[in-house]
Amino acid sequence: MKTSIALRITLLRRNIVTCCAPHLQSRGLSTGLLYYLLYVGRNPGCTSSEVGKFLQMDAGYTAHAVSKLIQEGFLERRRDEKDRRVQRLYLTEKGQILFADSRAMLESWGEQTMSGLSGEEVEQLNALLQKIVPVAQMEFPDPAW
Repeated sequence: MKTSIALRITLLRRNIVTCCAPHLQSRGLSTGLLYYLLYVGRNPGCTSSEVGKFLQMDAGYTAHAVSKLIQEGFLERRRDEKDRRVQRLYLTEKGQILFADSRAMLESWGEQTMSGLSGEEVEQLNALLQKIVPVAQMEFPDPAW
């Protein structure tokens, strides 16, 4: 019997969650909140709606996630100087430390996960994944994480 792509993707996601969980739990965060932190770290000064749009989450869940990250001291809101109605998100010093640690952890996870592939195969896999889920479709700048 052929293994489905959906199962392989599910197992890969479970693998990354298992890798991230201890790193995040010791800081009081869940894996879901990590993606919000990573987006803000890559896009300082973004708005909550920009984060939610990228992560394809509804406004209510995004507001809750951002509030939790602010409450835990990882993010801060600042009013836009040109439009005082807009609140922009930035990493705090604590958030910057977690951002750097998390990027290193994810890079290590990627290297370990792809260790059985040649450089050419990794490039081929990335090209195939780009066809399935184009980054442009997700409206996200070139991710380094």
